[in-house]
Amino acid sequence: MSLTDRNQRLRANYLATAIILAAVLVLVWGMLSPVTGQEQTLNPLGIEIVGPHELLTGSRAALRVVVTDHQQKQPAAGALVSIRLSALDTPHTRQLFVGRTDTKGTLQAGFGIPNLEPGSYDLVIRARYNEFRDSLTQRITLKRVYQVLLTTDKPIYQPAQVMHIRALALKRPNLHAVTDTPLILEVADARGNKVFKQTQQTNDFGIASVDFQLADEVNMGRYTIRAIIEDQETEKKVTVKRYVLPKFKVTLTTDRDYYLPAEDVQGTVQADYFFGKPVAGGDVQITVKTFDVEYTEIAQIEGKTDGEGTFDFEVRLPTSFVGQPLEQGKAFLEFEVKLTDAAEHSETIFKTSTVAASHIMINAVPESGNLVPNLENRVYIMTTQPDGTPVSATLELIEATGSDGEQIRLSEVVRVTDEMGMATVVLQLPGLASGFWLAPGRACEAFGPGIAEYPGADSQRLHCGKGNSIAHRSPTRRRQHSVAYRGCPLRRW
Repeated sequence: MSLTDRNQRLRANYLATAIILAAVLVLVWGMLSPVTGQEQTLNPLGIEIVGPHELLTGSRAALRVVVTDHQQKQPAAGALVSIRLSALDTPHTRQLFVGRTDTKGTLQAGFGIPNLEPGSYDLVIRARYNEFRDSLTQRITLKRVYQVLLTTDKPIYQPAQVMHIRALALKRPNLHAVTDTPLILEVADARGNKVFKQTQQTNDFGIASVDFQLADEVNMGRYTIRAIIEDQETEKKVTVKRYVLPKFKVTLTTDRDYYLPAEDVQGTVQADYFFGKPVAGGDVQITVKTFDVEYTEIAQIEGKTDGEGTFDFEVRLPTSFVGQPLEQGKAFLEFEVKLTDAAEHSETIFKTSTVAASHIMINAVPESGNLVPNLENRVYIMTTQPDGTPVSATLELIEATGSDGEQIRLSEVVRVTDEMGMATVVLQLPGLASGFWLAPGRACEAFGPGIAEYPGADSQRLHCGKGNSIAHRSPTRRRQHSVAYRGCPLRRW
């Protein structure tokens, strides 16, 4: 390499180094120099919004806007806020709301969403406070949601019958009728094969209907009917099978709506043909069941109807039952009646009845949900018969239960429920009490036809405290059944 080339390379290196040093100096000087000029002043306004990202077209919406002055470190009270809606492919905006913030810099904005096409839009929020302005853009999605009621004239069809299908389309959330809109109605058989499809325009009431003729030979089973409007789908299931219409009607009536253990149930079975003639000489089979952990058969009765199509029966109930949680501790009976006429045609019906521990049910609910010791507790009390009929009764507060299980005697408080079986008691329990006991008084007023007095030996007590169990104690058995109960536990003593 010659001396000239070496000198040229050194000059080039010096020049590059000088340029780099000059750029660094300019950058450092810009960072260290004070900010001057209105155009370089940071905007002190801050905008925060709270609201949904998806809105329904044609509905009302709410948005919370918070404007803060960071320079003064305080809410921007009285700031002017505007909310506008803009489509993605157009610069034009639609004003939705204009208002001012309160003393906390907050604006609760309520506005209507235009009936626009579904899709993505920009929600533009602009704020002006003193000489400062700021804006915020939030991407939202507008949706159109329909509620479709799909009905048929009956739930079961036979081959060669006609399905009458109707759909009612409403727009949410205002539930206005969806008018003049294409709605597709489809039918698929039990194997999933699409056997029918037709498009109808909804009328002024949002209704579209079609008739579908079933063939003589079709796939039996559950058919699926679909109503499709835009991209939303509603389904309904119907059954297609061969069946025989019932030839007579069977009814079962019992002497009472509820029973106690060990009582006698008296009932009547009545069978009549639909053309009016009674089913005389029909074979009757009655199965009486109850439920503990599974269905248990109590009795089975057989006989024949008389010339009027009537069969009377009587059965004695067991001395103990297991209460069910969903029935508020009450048990239930199920009567299965099967009747066969002379032509060997059979009909089966079911009827249920209630079994309770006593003639009166007491429910107590503390106002606060729990009892608080050494404070006044307002307790709402309701007395009813097991079938739900209100009972006007006299109640006695007899004792409280301590946290260690010890019984604490209290001064007797008597309350009488009104005609609706409702009463309110204000109690102040000792600090050691965890609950209290209620029992019907010796004389209860009119809580059942033919019953003028509640027998004290069969008194029903209700303990309102921390426990959650129901116990029905049989007078003839020492076994005690316990089940869960939501509310105050009920114990029969």
